[in-house]
Amino acid sequence: MSETAAPKKKAVYKRVNKAAEAAVDGMEPVVNTINTICAGVEAAANVAVPFANFLPLIGEVSRLLKEIVDIYQTAEHNKRICGVMLDRVTIAESAIKNLKVRREENEDFFSEENYINLQKLVTVVGKIRKFLAEISQLKGLQKYIQAKNIEKTTMDLNKEFDFTIQLLEFAFMVDFSARNDIDNKKIKADIEDLTEYLQVIGGGLTDTNKNVSDLVVQLSVLNKTIMDKSETNIFQNELLPYNDFDETEVDENIGKKIKKFKRIKNGINDFVALKLVADESSNEDAKNNIKNQVTILRKLEECHNIIQFFGLTTTDGNKWFLVTEWAEYGNLREFYNTYGPLDVKVKLLFALDISRGLNFLRAVEIVHRDIRAENILITDHQTAKIANFNSSRAVTDVTKNHKTTLECVRYCAPEKLERLGSQTKYDTKSEIYSFGILLWEIAEEKVPYADYKDIMAITELVGEKKYREPFSEVSPLPKEYQDIAKKAVDHDPNYRPSFTRIFTVLQELFSKKSRPPPSPRINSSGSNSPSLRRQGTIDSFKLSEEEEDDIMILPNFSDFNYMTFKFGYISVIFD
Repeated sequence: MSETAAPKKKAVYKRVNKAAEAAVDGMEPVVNTINTICAGVEAAANVAVPFANFLPLIGEVSRLLKEIVDIYQTAEHNKRICGVMLDRVTIAESAIKNLKVRREENEDFFSEENYINLQKLVTVVGKIRKFLAEISQLKGLQKYIQAKNIEKTTMDLNKEFDFTIQLLEFAFMVDFSARNDIDNKKIKADIEDLTEYLQVIGGGLTDTNKNVSDLVVQLSVLNKTIMDKSETNIFQNELLPYNDFDETEVDENIGKKIKKFKRIKNGINDFVALKLVADESSNEDAKNNIKNQVTILRKLEECHNIIQFFGLTTTDGNKWFLVTEWAEYGNLREFYNTYGPLDVKVKLLFALDISRGLNFLRAVEIVHRDIRAENILITDHQTAKIANFNSSRAVTDVTKNHKTTLECVRYCAPEKLERLGSQTKYDTKSEIYSFGILLWEIAEEKVPYADYKDIMAITELVGEKKYREPFSEVSPLPKEYQDIAKKAVDHDPNYRPSFTRIFTVLQELFSKKSRPPPSPRINSSGSNSPSLRRQGTIDSFKLSEEEEDDIMILPNFSDFNYMTFKFGYISVIFD
């Protein structure tokens, strides 16, 4: 086919040119000339193109589809829209692969016209991939939310895709127009969910207008810059003067590396924690890495569920201390051991606090990599905050020299347990698993796998036997809470819910728990019903005859017109 394609093409164009010249010379009628030219153009469009020329385009569609699948699986937002477009591209790719396998039967397809049309398909699939990558994560949503054109862009891309498919005229193809009603409902449902999420998430992710905060985009860029090996030092703040802090007397249980200080500069007089992060043994690269991380950590202050970082200070230039917000009640495990059993509402609030913090980290593409009870601190306002970012990395970074301890293993995802000690990518799905284990601990107020004191024993239990700690039969936590926690620790990472979904469930549960119950004194018709009185309330009290006689009978003050109240003072009015 490749050897004969070029001569055929030249012959066709030669015939077209000859017909045109003949028309000019008046050798043939004009009508016949036009017909000849049209036939020649049509023949040129059907000129065979070597099959090898189609292979790069077919490969590009497959590559883009794989990326779209990854986007769908990791989508935090607009997952239905991602699914709608994924369906289209999947079917198109299947049709193209069918042509590739059965190319001898479809020899007529491989023409110059379809070569151009397939290029158009690659272009529109590339647009779809870019669009889905942006709307599936919070950092890329900003421009679409402000312009309120997620729905319009989705519709336009679907139309462009469908039109290109019609041009290709595949042997088998789904009529996408028949799915429009269903697809449109999915698109609208995604937009409604996103709008509701932005209304309640807060925590630095949205601005006062409930749009995606500029900080999300700025932090994503800064985080990516730090991961660029060409940038060795982007530290933007001076070291804090050590003299601004006075050490206080604290419990010895806090630890050797963490001290409680009072910040005395400018009359602030609040408490902070100083944690030793570098000493004489730390080299310059290690110190630069610490300073770069602090640059990012300081910007996390907009999220009220992440411990606040104030900066670095040093005593002599050798010992460096990280200055953070002080957590009066210690970590989560210490809190429930001291003040438990906790009320259901408190448990839901702690779970929601942590979920909001994790949603923030996901939006700015940071994985904590060590979510567990000891790294959740409780402040004096009983707010749960994520702390200890020693192991944090960018989402795309591999795990490096992450120290494996028994406590870490209790929260470690099975796919990570299989490769303990190796440098592998720690992704959001692994973080979701850790949060699922933490949700169980919050509910039960117990250490996960407490009976196991060996790393290999837990690895076998979780990884091979697929065992998970069950909720107690008398657990007061709602079924929806237990269900989302169980899904979060699914053995298959692809079946774990997103952080967005977990937050939405917890938010709904907490809202229900926070709503006051309907008054039992009012029935459905709105009238008072004695049968609905609750024991132990004022409605259930009954006075004796003697008590009723002792009640003071007050006069009807409406009969008096010489006294009235005005702005908290008694004013006398004379008639």
